[in-house]
Order: sequence, then C-alpha cells, then structure tokens
Amino acid sequence: MSLPSHLRFLEQYADADPGDLADFYPQTAEDEIQPGPREDVFWADGIGYLGDKDGTMVPVDAEHLEPMPENIFDAEKFSTLVAAIRQGRHPVVLPGYSNLSLEDGELDAQVRDGNHRTFAAIVAGSPFSWVAMSAQTVQDLNEERTPYMNKLYAAIRKTQAAHDAPLFKRKQLPRVKRGADLSELRETERRYDESREALREYYVAMLDRFGSLVGASWSASDQRKRPQLFWKLRIRELYEERGADWVWEKIHDTDVARRAQAVQEDITALGSKLYEMRQAAGLDPRAERLDPSTGKPVKLAR
Repeated sequence: MSLPSHLRFLEQYADADPGDLADFYPQTAEDEIQPGPREDVFWADGIGYLGDKDGTMVPVDAEHLEPMPENIFDAEKFSTLVAAIRQGRHPVVLPGYSNLSLEDGELDAQVRDGNHRTFAAIVAGSPFSWVAMSAQTVQDLNEERTPYMNKLYAAIRKTQAAHDAPLFKRKQLPRVKRGADLSELRETERRYDESREALREYYVAMLDRFGSLVGASWSASDQRKRPQLFWKLRIRELYEERGADWVWEKIHDTDVARRAQAVQEDITALGSKLYEMRQAAGLDPRAERLDPSTGKPVKLAR
C-alpha cells in the first residue's frame, strides 16, 4: 500500500537502520504485553494493540490519521518497529491516544501520544491503525449532545462495527424534575452561550489586530483556541513594548473594550442566575446544564 501524501515524510524514518526491538520495546520483545480480563489485542496488518474492551479502541484509515505537528519521530526507534512487522514477528504494543473528529463526514484522528506505535502499522503496509480515544474525546462524547457530536458518535460506532470491535456507549444523561418548565432556562442558557462566544470573538479580534503572544512556543492558530488566556499574556508584552499610556489609549479606553466589559458583566450575571435556575430544575448546577440547542440536560464541560 502506498502512503497517503501527508504521511510520506515517514518514509525517511522507516528507511533508517533498525536496532534491537528489545532496546526500544522490551515488553514487546519478551512477549509480556498480554490482555487482562477487560482487555483484548486489536490487530492491524502484522501488529497488535493492547486496549480496553470498553469501546474506546477505534480503527482509523491511513488517509484520516495524522500526528500532532510538534510530535517528534526517532528514526531508529520507528524503523525498528516497522522492521519487526515486515519480518512477520507480529509485535504487540500499547496504542497511541488520539483526539477524534469529523472532516468532510469522515472519521479523523490526531495522535497525541504514541506516534511510533500508531504509524508503524501504516508504513509497514496496513491500510489502517488502531488508536485509543483520548480522555477529552470520551468526555465530549459523553457530555455533549450537539448535532456534530451525535454524528461523531455514530461514525465511531460505525467503524468499530466494521472491524468487529466493542462499540463505544455513551453514559446516560442527567434527568430534570418531571413537569419542570424549562423554556426560560433554555433561553438563559442560549444567552449565556452567545455572550461567551461574543467575548471569545473579541479576544480573537484583539490577537488578530495586535499580534499573537511573541514569547510563546504556541502557534498563532493554537493561541486562538484559548484567546482569553493568550490575549491577557499579550497585553503584558504590549505594556513592556509600548508602555501603559499607549495600552490604555489604544486598547482599554476604546468603545470596543467597553462593549467587551459589558458582555463580561452580562456573563457574570447570567452565570449566577443559571446556578439558581439549574438547581430549581433538578440539575446539579456545578456539573450539569441544559443544552439550549436540544433542550436536554448535559454535563458541564470541564
């Protein structure tokens, strides 16, 4: 099987001189990785992955599998495992952990840990590899019931079923008091979400206008995923670069900043109101909320 274009860079690592499997994967070399009562070995072509039978092991096609951009490959370690597969040694390893998402309707996985183990199967010729769902993906699937997360859940179970793997099953959602009027709570949840999104867009706009945090290893794209944190850090840099008077005039003493402050005050007030309303509806206000898009109770994101 030829490698997908986005993974062809791995050939340079696979072509390195392999070392001794025991030096890099001693438990694999000694055949010590064996399944317990709640585990199984999930096989790709020539390599097995020891994982739980709780539905968190997912097969992902090579075309939709990618490493984190900052993850580093060790050529000798990688080529050693690839060689073991090609030699028919059928190594058994632990799986890598991945965040799962949908791209153009297809199940994608970004490997956060375990690059060598995950991608060795692909380079050795398998059309797919196994990953374990990250804790974040498991939490999102359990706690969110948005149309997107429902589609992701269905896609995961579909590919698991196609490989005769245990199916992931979501945890049961919390329940509200019978007969409770949820219309006002749902509207308040919607306003709260809209206010938080408006504030997030403000922080992103500030990073776009005044530049990303300079003294950070995070990319501009990554910083915009947590804009409030990185904008506050960027302001500190601007204080040092331009001085307090400039920061006050160009940033704080502006209509845009005052509108953002009003939004923040609205979020604070709505948060206090939601605590009481969720409690009155029979939810745990510290851990549960009402999803405004579905009108159903869900776990609060951590």
